[in-house]
Amino acid sequence: MATPEDRRHRARIASDVANTLFVMAGAGTGKTTSLVSRIVSLVESGVPMDAIAAITFTRRAANELSVRIRGELERKMRAPEAAAGLYQAAIDQLPAASIGTIHAFAQTLLEGWGGVIGLPMVFRVLDAVGSAVQLQRAWASYVESALEAEESRTLFGWLADLDGGPKDIYELVATIDGADGARAGVQ
Repeated sequence: MATPEDRRHRARIASDVANTLFVMAGAGTGKTTSLVSRIVSLVESGVPMDAIAAITFTRRAANELSVRIRGELERKMRAPEAAAGLYQAAIDQLPAASIGTIHAFAQTLLEGWGGVIGLPMVFRVLDAVGSAVQLQRAWASYVESALEAEESRTLFGWLADLDGGPKDIYELVATIDGADGARAGVQ
């Protein structure tokens, strides 16, 4: 059962569209419901649906969020006092909205702006196997060149003093690279 403080926070998430909010909550606490309410409030305040970004960590969560947003917009559109055109426009724009994973959002940014930072105009996002292979190649190249540099030998010596080494760094990088079960590599 929601406490008065919890209800106050949920109301702010839904209605305080003039401010950017960071919401941290555990599984099953209603984050998606709160996010849907906030997105609908943004639409009602005049923000076009295709100007809204909602970023999640998994495709499943992104798909659920999109379905629930559509459902709430459709529900609101059927209300007798509804500005049906506003909700219909949002539904029509929903496929163009940035509702997806952090990886998908980053890919969209890189596709649109990658040239500015020197990325090739054509690239592809690697699957888990391709990313793992690319990471292994990059790591081997790094270790080979790093062992030739004096400051790297000092770093690796320091790691050895901590009972660690290049393999430990590689395992940390590999863990981060595949943290959500899908590796994000660019080739």
